[in-house]
Amino acid sequence: MSKAEGSRIPHARWIVLILALVAVVYLGMVLWKLFNEANMAFGLLGTEQQGIERLITAREHTDPDVDTVLTPRQISVLLDIAEDVSRLTPGADLAQRTRQILVQRLNASSMTLAEYRRARTRIEHFLIEKPRRNQPDSLTADRMAVVLPRFKQVARFFKEHQDSIGLAPF
Repeated sequence: MSKAEGSRIPHARWIVLILALVAVVYLGMVLWKLFNEANMAFGLLGTEQQGIERLITAREHTDPDVDTVLTPRQISVLLDIAEDVSRLTPGADLAQRTRQILVQRLNASSMTLAEYRRARTRIEHFLIEKPRRNQPDSLTADRMAVVLPRFKQVARFFKEHQDSIGLAPF
């Protein structure tokens, strides 16, 4: 056996090992993605999730919009939630009833918990500050001008109903 043939075999062995490692990593990523999809669809690891997160059916993870414009659907759902919660009478199970309303409204509108939190934060901003017409978010300001009086009637919701499970903003 010549010296050239002997040096080719270890080189080929490294190539096979690297390709096998890449294949294992790729297969692991594909299986991880499939497992996460199954977990989101069927709630396989529901015991690890806290509070209402496991009860919300819309679990699509999306990044917030750069322009932070609220859609009419988001405004409507937040107004419905705030009005429903404000109608509740104080009692021992107020937190539980608040969570039930939140889960029912978010599931009915297919809104994710993250989307709810972003919309809630934006609406709180409008309740605290007077919107300016020339700001980058003027479309939301126009939409909020119509319903802002109704939000001010239920402003208690934004002050009193904040917990670490699902109602508090980021």
